[in-house]
Amino acid sequence: MIDSAYYRVPGAKPALVSAFLKKECAKLHANGTLFSRMREWDSKHFGVGVGSIDYLDSRANAKDLNTALEWLKKNGAKCVFARPPASDASLTALLEKAGFRVMDCLATFGGAPRDGAEFEETANEAAKIGAASQADERGIRSIAANAFQFDHFHADSRFPKTKSDSLFAEWAADCLHKKTVLVERGERGQRTSGGVEGFVTCGFDSFLHFGRIDLIAVKTPRKGIGRRLVEGALSWFHGKTSFVLVGTQTQNPATRLYHSAGLAPLFAQYSMHCWL
Repeated sequence: MIDSAYYRVPGAKPALVSAFLKKECAKLHANGTLFSRMREWDSKHFGVGVGSIDYLDSRANAKDLNTALEWLKKNGAKCVFARPPASDASLTALLEKAGFRVMDCLATFGGAPRDGAEFEETANEAAKIGAASQADERGIRSIAANAFQFDHFHADSRFPKTKSDSLFAEWAADCLHKKTVLVERGERGQRTSGGVEGFVTCGFDSFLHFGRIDLIAVKTPRKGIGRRLVEGALSWFHGKTSFVLVGTQTQNPATRLYHSAGLAPLFAQYSMHCWL
């Protein structure tokens, strides 16, 4: 979804953010103050039409919202996603009146990358933390399919849990092909999940070039693996970008992980669903 909250990211240039929003919104169906689309991948994965309102202007009104929902329904949407700023009570109320319900609250943290953690830039099976290879895909899929539970997909009982689980496995595998994925491997002879004990994805917002951690997951929590992966990711971003973003649900214990790694909370958004 398109994020106007980028304006609040330290170092963001308002003119560049505006250009980014204009460019992305041009790809969507416009209904006055709202911009929506059908989500083909999600629709295929869940076997039900899924759409989203990808950009919500603070001036949004009931007429524009109803028009957007009618367009989405006409194009096959059964469920519609929206993600308003948690700080905008009037926008949240507008969506709730139209039938949207809050599934989760997504908090975004950010900070500057920094050097320090040791990792291998290229795939190396002997490295404790290093870039993943295609041989790590099975382990990454296995961890991703079991690690996520606080997201808006799992919170919606109308989406089968097995489908929500496999969504993250597919997403993580796709990152392996399109982004840099760092993994922590266990000691030889003591490895599980195909040798992978945890992974973190490292990518960039293509237009604004902020670094972004989309997924981070570990096989066994509370062993320090998550902290090492975050530190490894921040080191990987060092020299490549000036700022890194990562989001997680407010009820996820990972919030403590990002705080301890020196990342600061920037903004929060509600993930909302409306079944038509």
